Amino acid sequence: MVARPRGYRLGMIVYRRVWWGAAAAAWLLACPMAIVGFPASVFITVPLCAGAVTGALAAAFRPGRRRLVTGARHALPGAAIALGLLGLVAALGGAGSLVVLLFAATSPPVVGLWHAHRDRLRWKEPDTDAPVAGLSTEDLGLAWRASFCALKHAQTAAAVMRIAEQRRRYLDELELRDPEGIRRWLESDADAGSDPTRNLST
Repeated sequence: MVARPRGYRLGMIVYRRVWWGAAAAAWLLACPMAIVGFPASVFITVPLCAGAVTGALAAAFRPGRRRLVTGARHALPGAAIALGLLGLVAALGGAGSLVVLLFAATSPPVVGLWHAHRDRLRWKEPDTDAPVAGLSTEDLGLAWRASFCALKHAQTAAAVMRIAEQRRRYLDELELRDPEGIRRWLESDADAGSDPTRNLST
């Protein structure tokens, strides 16, 4: 089980809001610079191509009935990022690319992946007979994500079965606490390593 300091989840919520606020401010400042600094053939074509490529890649890696929805969901951010990059390059030159890399490296998805990797290293396979009802919802979410990383790195079939069984118990307990929240999480096209507790009301 992975233990996190009290207030960790609140801190991550604040961090995500601050990051998104800073990214939105930078993007709003950069967009006019893209329009001024590049001809229309560039500041229109480049974002469109970036959005098309991003959407196609997202759809390719998420087969199923919701493939088109997934592609469309990722195409718009891809186009927006490309437009912001053009604006930063127009305003700052080569330093604009460094600003984009800084935002990317500190983005919530990247930070989440880093925490998930650290959790995998710290995660200890629990006793499958141990009760999970006493865990907080936050701890269940942390254990769910950490166990996903452990599952991917399991060395034996027996270990895979044990971890999969524990993950089932985590999910059953979360569904017992908030069935509607788990349903929303499942319908959001979430992957098996994402955080289901972000959709819960408990």
